[in-house]
Amino acid sequence: MRARGLIAAALVATACGHGGRPRVEHCREAGAHVAEAMKVVRPELAAAEVDPAPEVAALCAADGWSTKIVECYRVAATPRQARACSEQLTDEQREHARAMQEALYKRASQVGEEDPGELPAICGVYVELVDDLDSCPAMAEAERDQLREMAEQSRMQWRVLLATDDDGARDQVEQGCQIAAQVLRDLRAARGC
Repeated sequence: MRARGLIAAALVATACGHGGRPRVEHCREAGAHVAEAMKVVRPELAAAEVDPAPEVAALCAADGWSTKIVECYRVAATPRQARACSEQLTDEQREHARAMQEALYKRASQVGEEDPGELPAICGVYVELVDDLDSCPAMAEAERDQLREMAEQSRMQWRVLLATDDDGARDQVEQGCQIAAQVLRDLRAARGC
């Protein structure tokens, strides 16, 4: 009788993921609960439409959270309960979770403020001047085509620059847009447009 009880307990433990990696669907459920708790604590995640659930589920699977922890997260209904589950993680797992959270918060704050790849508003003047090149018939068609090509290359380079972590990138792009716009104004004036 005792042997049957031990075998049954072993089967239940195996089915629940004890002794091995947590089941993917359980990590997904846990990730969904953790994500909801994170959005309550940090509303900028929801405002920026950053969903932590897939990353939490991936971390759960990669770090091999115990079934006890996964189950804890799966039933956590409040941020406080989710925090209590986090206390059961190993130091290494907790460090990975913190790093993931910080990356998510950083992404949310960037999206919330402004898309880092989006050109500054001042660049709109330059774009309008390029779009309006056809209104200057004194300018040769080949010259207008060359200016459009240069403008497209500049826009691509500016977006690449904005995607870097360089603190001065936005200022550099704004200055580049101002200079490019002034060059086009001067060129149009020289052609009598």
